[in-house]
Amino acid sequence: MSCRRTWPTVVGTITFVSIARPNVSQSKTSRAEIQYSYEVDGESYTNDTVRFSQMYWNSYSERALSTAQRHPAGSATIYYNPTAPQISVLEPGFSSDVFVIPAVGLALAIAGLFVFRNGLSRKL
Repeated sequence: MSCRRTWPTVVGTITFVSIARPNVSQSKTSRAEIQYSYEVDGESYTNDTVRFSQMYWNSYSERALSTAQRHPAGSATIYYNPTAPQISVLEPGFSSDVFVIPAVGLALAIAGLFVFRNGLSRKL
């Protein structure tokens, strides 16, 4: 699913903003919890998606705080999918977080190939 900046917008209301921390002692992760409501063609919707593909828990508290500060309670522009209005976001596009897991996977695959190749050459 892609959220294009060409999705229609509607003015909605951010109803809840908070910085959440997991119930794990000494955890340095946090996330912005933002809930909003909006109406499309007379139907009311609620959602909490800020941006597609962002990592749910973030080890950078400043980043969670920044997200919460960008979206204070009150009026907000909501981007919604015209064919499924219950799908919506506050920030269209994808987060750079989308590249973290593939990058880690690629690094591990390269390391694995390096170890495998060096192991084979020592046996020969």
